[in-house]
Amino acid sequence: MADGDVVKGSWRPEEDRRLCEILHELGGCKNPGFSWSDVAKTLGGGRTGKSCRLRWCGLAPGRGAGVACLSGASSPVLTRA
Repeated sequence: MADGDVVKGSWRPEEDRRLCEILHELGGCKNPGFSWSDVAKTLGGGRTGKSCRLRWCGLAPGRGAGVACLSGASSPVLTRA
Protein backbone atom coordinates (compact mmCIF):
# COMPACT_ATOMS: atom_id res chain seq x y z
CA MET A 1 0.00 0.00 0.00
CA ALA A 2 1.45 3.35 -1.02
CA ASP A 3 1.48 6.39 1.24
CA GLY A 4 -1.75 8.32 0.89
CA ASP A 5 -3.87 5.24 0.15
CA VAL A 6 -7.01 5.35 2.26
CA VAL A 7 -8.60 2.09 3.34
CA LYS A 8 -12.38 1.96 3.15
CA GLY A 9 -14.71 -0.79 4.16
CA SER A 10 -15.02 -3.23 7.01
CA TRP A 11 -12.58 -3.20 9.89
CA ARG A 12 -10.67 -6.43 10.50
CA PRO A 13 -10.66 -7.87 14.06
CA GLU A 14 -6.93 -7.19 14.37
CA GLU A 15 -7.52 -3.50 13.52
CA ASP A 16 -10.16 -3.34 16.27
CA ARG A 17 -7.74 -4.87 18.77
CA ARG A 18 -4.95 -2.51 17.77
CA LEU A 19 -7.26 0.52 17.95
CA CYS A 20 -8.23 -0.50 21.46
CA GLU A 21 -4.57 -0.95 22.43
CA ILE A 22 -3.62 2.46 21.04
CA LEU A 23 -6.42 4.21 22.93
CA HIS A 24 -5.43 2.33 26.09
CA GLU A 25 -1.77 3.36 25.66
CA LEU A 26 -2.75 7.00 25.11
CA GLY A 27 -5.00 7.02 28.16
CA GLY A 28 -8.18 7.62 26.18
CA CYS A 29 -9.41 10.31 23.86
CA LYS A 30 -10.08 12.88 26.61
CA ASN A 31 -6.37 13.57 27.24
CA PRO A 32 -5.01 17.01 26.34
CA GLY A 33 -3.22 16.97 23.02
CA PHE A 34 -5.04 13.85 21.86
CA SER A 35 -5.43 13.58 18.08
CA TRP A 36 -7.38 11.03 16.07
CA SER A 37 -4.95 11.69 13.22
CA ASP A 38 -2.12 10.51 15.49
CA VAL A 39 -4.13 7.38 16.29
CA ALA A 40 -4.56 6.70 12.56
CA LYS A 41 -0.81 7.15 11.93
CA THR A 42 0.02 4.79 14.81
CA LEU A 43 -2.53 2.25 13.59
CA GLY A 44 -1.16 2.38 10.06
CA GLY A 45 -2.85 0.54 7.23
CA GLY A 46 -4.41 3.59 5.61
CA ARG A 47 -7.23 4.39 8.05
CA THR A 48 -8.04 8.07 8.59
CA GLY A 49 -8.46 9.87 11.88
CA LYS A 50 -12.17 10.24 11.17
CA SER A 51 -12.48 6.53 10.44
CA CYS A 52 -10.73 5.69 13.72
CA ARG A 53 -12.99 8.06 15.68
CA LEU A 54 -16.15 6.65 14.14
CA ARG A 55 -14.99 3.08 14.76
CA TRP A 56 -14.08 3.88 18.37
CA CYS A 57 -17.54 5.34 18.96
CA GLY A 58 -18.99 2.12 17.53
CA LEU A 59 -16.83 0.03 19.87
CA ALA A 60 -17.77 2.01 22.97
CA PRO A 61 -19.86 0.04 25.51
CA GLY A 62 -23.58 0.27 24.85
CA ARG A 63 -23.17 1.46 21.27
CA GLY A 64 -22.77 0.13 17.77
CA ALA A 65 -22.47 -3.58 17.18
CA GLY A 66 -22.22 -4.35 20.89
CA VAL A 67 -18.43 -4.63 20.94
CA ALA A 68 -16.80 -3.29 24.08
CA CYS A 69 -13.21 -2.44 24.84
CA LEU A 70 -12.61 -3.43 28.43
CA SER A 71 -10.00 -1.08 29.88
CA GLY A 72 -9.88 -2.59 33.38
CA ALA A 73 -7.74 -5.54 32.27
CA SER A 74 -3.94 -5.45 32.23
CA SER A 75 -4.21 -5.39 28.45
CA PRO A 76 -7.16 -4.27 26.36
CA VAL A 77 -9.67 -6.97 25.50
CA LEU A 78 -12.50 -6.90 22.97
CA THR A 79 -15.63 -8.87 23.72
CA ARG A 80 -18.95 -9.28 21.98
CA ALA A 81 -21.86 -8.21 24.14
